[in-house]
Amino acid sequence: EEATVWQKKGLAIVAEKNLSIDSPTNHAFKEAIIEFMCLSHYLNEEFEEFENLVISTFIPSLNVNNNFYEIGYYYGLLGNLYYNQGRYKDSSSAFNNSRLAYKNIITIK
Repeated sequence: EEATVWQKKGLAIVAEKNLSIDSPTNHAFKEAIIEFMCLSHYLNEEFEEFENLVISTFIPSLNVNNNFYEIGYYYGLLGNLYYNQGRYKDSSSAFNNSRLAYKNIITIK
């Protein structure tokens, strides 16, 4: 699978450069590292790690810059994950948060 090939390349770069969530001082670069780690967990079906990282670290980081598209996308992934796990109340909440984030994209403030 192509995603796995890119993941391996990314992991090699992270290991070579000794990068972690706390490494970068540039906020945009830090977000990129966190996003890569989130997607790696998702791809590896490490869903608990994915959920924890998205909720505790990535979404708060995205909120700093009002990155509503990405917030909506990741809440959507969480909603699908929860639905597939039979966690329907959590799924509903995640999909609602996704909807609100996307709504913020088109709302003029």
